Amino acid sequence: MLLNKNLLDEWGYDPKKKFDQQDEEIILAEIENLELFLDAIDNSNYLQTKKDTLLGALCVLYYDNSIEDIVHTVDENTERKAILNTLLPELVKRNKLIKALPEWQLGEYVKAIVYPSIGLK
Repeated sequence: MLLNKNLLDEWGYDPKKKFDQQDEEIILAEIENLELFLDAIDNSNYLQTKKDTLLGALCVLYYDNSIEDIVHTVDENTERKAILNTLLPELVKRNKLIKALPEWQLGEYVKAIVYPSIGLK
């Protein structure tokens, strides 16, 4: 789901607004939203639950692109690696925020890939 700042702001300040009833992180996990999400996480007065969802979306995005498989072409896997290379330093910078996420925010399968990559146990 591609977003713009106005729509993200509307969602970020309103506890009743949802992009989906569950799994918002999965729906929001698009590399095109990266700069918008980073700015919101670092500079907004969004509700903490909304910032947590954005951090979760970035972790899901990392997870989704971390595993090469035969389903993807060589070009797609190259693009996926580029996404990882862009995303990794941003996650590392925010690893303390990620570590502080509520336990339920990320699935164990996501943590198993993301945490070691960003210096968390």
